[in-house]
Amino acid sequence: MNGVLLTSIFVTAIDEVTVAHLGTSEGRILQVVLQRSSSYTITLANFSLGERLPVLREVSRLGDSLLFVTGNKVSQVSIKGPGCRHFLTCFRCLRVERFMQCGWCGNSCTRREECDASWNQESCSPVLTDFHPRNATLHGNTRVTLCGMSFQSRPRFPAIIDSPVTSGTHRVTVGWRNCTVLPEESLDKWPNPVPHWKEFVDVLVCGLEPKGEQEVLVPTNVVLTITEEIRNPPFYINGSSSCLGFVFVVPTVTSIHPPYGPQAGGTKVSIQGENLLAGSSRKVLINSLACPLIR
Repeated sequence: MNGVLLTSIFVTAIDEVTVAHLGTSEGRILQVVLQRSSSYTITLANFSLGERLPVLREVSRLGDSLLFVTGNKVSQVSIKGPGCRHFLTCFRCLRVERFMQCGWCGNSCTRREECDASWNQESCSPVLTDFHPRNATLHGNTRVTLCGMSFQSRPRFPAIIDSPVTSGTHRVTVGWRNCTVLPEESLDKWPNPVPHWKEFVDVLVCGLEPKGEQEVLVPTNVVLTITEEIRNPPFYINGSSSCLGFVFVVPTVTSIHPPYGPQAGGTKVSIQGENLLAGSSRKVLINSLACPLIR
């Protein structure tokens, strides 16, 4: 809240949570959770009272509402906050304090009475937004990195010995092939430290099985399926998400230049062909000897 001038404060206990409603010099109300020890402030809501005038110091409570004054205007605000629609993702929606009565309704965060479809406070589905690389060879151990949201209910992958990510909870398929989830490599891909506002940077790494039937040069789906244990508080991840566009290819060498070199080595060899950059890693062998790649 750097650069924000506070002009009023009203603190109250709601259920087991201490909540402060902070008025600002620009006519806004910040609803925040107060904690004894924390490196950041949990802001539940930040909304305008309609006028860019300072919120006066005097605040009154009327039942389940708070009365704020800006200029000659009195605004009545629910003590539970202005609503839930400003929480744009299921992950953010279900992590808010329960007194706000927010739940996920289709593709938006609402209160139960505002939802005409299925409404829940228990689970979110994963959202797969992208993956890399876009292709791989039929044979090999290509590492596929998945990006998206709500890959797990905890803020980040914890220590591997306590990791909730296992073959039983997280499953990835690429076309007809399984892709084994790698928790340690997934952890290495995360920003460190993970920002508290993280909800758009979930990363998961898996290793493609090198064997199995698969069509070549046909775009196929990458599918992430997550089934967390229901007891994970305050909610759990359950469901599937997919992205189309992964292609299996066959690398083909069409020419090598020069076609010879001294036994002592040191010759730079240029290899041309098709699909030579497929997958996540490459290795060149000449007569079973490694030929380091020059980038």
